[in-house]
Amino acid sequence: MRILITGVNPVQCGHRPRMDYISFILAIKAAAEQSKADVEVRPVTVGEDLSGYDHVVTFLAPVRGFIAKHPLGVLWAIGQTIERGALTLAFDDWQIPQAVAGLRAFRGDFDKLITEDPFGYSSIEHVPKYRNELLDVAELFAQDTWLFDRALVPVYDGGNTDLLGIPMPRSAVKGVNPSAFFVGRYGQANQTFEQWSTNRKREWAVAALHDHSSWLKKQRPGWPIAAFGSRKLKQPRLAESAIYTEYLLRVGVLSPAYKTVGSGWWRARFGLSADALSIIVCDAAEAHMISDTMFSLTASEVEQLSEVDQFELALEQRAAYYAAAGNTSSATDQIMAALR
Repeated sequence: MRILITGVNPVQCGHRPRMDYISFILAIKAAAEQSKADVEVRPVTVGEDLSGYDHVVTFLAPVRGFIAKHPLGVLWAIGQTIERGALTLAFDDWQIPQAVAGLRAFRGDFDKLITEDPFGYSSIEHVPKYRNELLDVAELFAQDTWLFDRALVPVYDGGNTDLLGIPMPRSAVKGVNPSAFFVGRYGQANQTFEQWSTNRKREWAVAALHDHSSWLKKQRPGWPIAAFGSRKLKQPRLAESAIYTEYLLRVGVLSPAYKTVGSGWWRARFGLSADALSIIVCDAAEAHMISDTMFSLTASEVEQLSEVDQFELALEQRAAYYAAAGNTSSATDQIMAALR
């Protein structure tokens, strides 16, 4: 089986992100490789022949912005595969409504975007020859309901994918938990209680791109907070491997909720904290797909536990996460079922 993975932005097309973060793209690639498929991750050029691929996974993202380099290639890939049932749409970022809004407007804005080319789209030189084919696909995204066969999303079992804002029937949105592919990616802390209590700072680590001050305040933390990721707040930005190291140094991790709470959207933070054997405090509704009881305490409540109980909670959270993660064989089967 020959599979192509492509998308709107460079990361979705195989470019290694500067922060080296874990992504759903890597999980799909790993599943294809485990299934002995011949897999490529790359941009698509408008006009190229894709008939040699048995399946094309097309990641969607906002089509406006300076990292949106390959939306024309995405339109071409969809047009070349949709009629023969060789297409799966996919999302790797929880901010799906922004992507949907841009794709819906793409048809109406097409000529202006091509003429002015504010974002430096690749393959733009091929548009005159294939304009009608590209517009036909853009028209599919302009509809209230997208009538594609399937969209693949990274979610924990038991979430409500309607909350993600994908304008497709629920039956067409296929969820996969990719956690198993990333367990122990940067290491695993295997510590005794004495080692854990001696080597950990009584602090919280939080890594987030946006300002979550109001959420953090509700947690009523008493320990110091080491914060990373927000340019607005002038915080240091770290690669994901370095974030894992910061987790290792501290008893706890604070994980502010996404707007997709209840959808089951997969969070790399949960896996990193489990591997680091750090307690994670999050929105209980965001973690109930992992456990109904292990993720319900606030930061203040965690701080009031004895050190022994804190260590036990870290162990219990890890066990719950690893149990929910399952194994790569099962995750591979789920992904590959969507690609056939």
